[in-house]
Amino acid sequence: MAPRRSRYSRLRLEDYLAALGLFLVAVVALAVLGRGGATGRAASLRCDTTPQLAVHYHAHLDLFYAGRMVPIPGQVGVVQGCRYWLHTYSADGILHVQGPAAVASRQFTMGDFFWVWGQPLTSRQVATLKVGRGQQLKAWLDGRPYTADVAGLVLRPRDEVVLEVGPPFVPPPHFDWSSASARQETARVP
Repeated sequence: MAPRRSRYSRLRLEDYLAALGLFLVAVVALAVLGRGGATGRAASLRCDTTPQLAVHYHAHLDLFYAGRMVPIPGQVGVVQGCRYWLHTYSADGILHVQGPAAVASRQFTMGDFFWVWGQPLTSRQVATLKVGRGQQLKAWLDGRPYTADVAGLVLRPRDEVVLEVGPPFVPPPHFDWSSASARQETARVP
């Protein structure tokens, strides 16, 4: 007669298999959702350990919520030992686009930057700012209304992007690229 498993050993095996299944589901979910669920273009952005300057330009981003400026944090995309091709150094809103020659023809987008930041960018939410009832997201590019998908907005040298959740809405400010802080930031070579 074959040895019989006790009820407790069967439960332990079942518990083990259930825990293993949950662990695998969690690993897959983190892999898919850990960077905002991005796939394709944004997920192809790399974090390089050496400076990449074949592509090197700057854009500027301002965020407003109900008429108040919300700072873009410094060090977005700068992690220990590497820098993403889109990053910030300080909280002045200057977006640094720095990549290798292999991406010279790539069009970097606002959605790419938000992916690096780890924040959502949709018509209902901009980073931590939720678009509530009676509110809307308005976008401005170089002082003119931008009505296409904001995540697809292509960043070009010295673009001035303003994203506002309101009302109220403030007139889009003009960023002074000749200011001392802008000159210092754009002259920075990593």
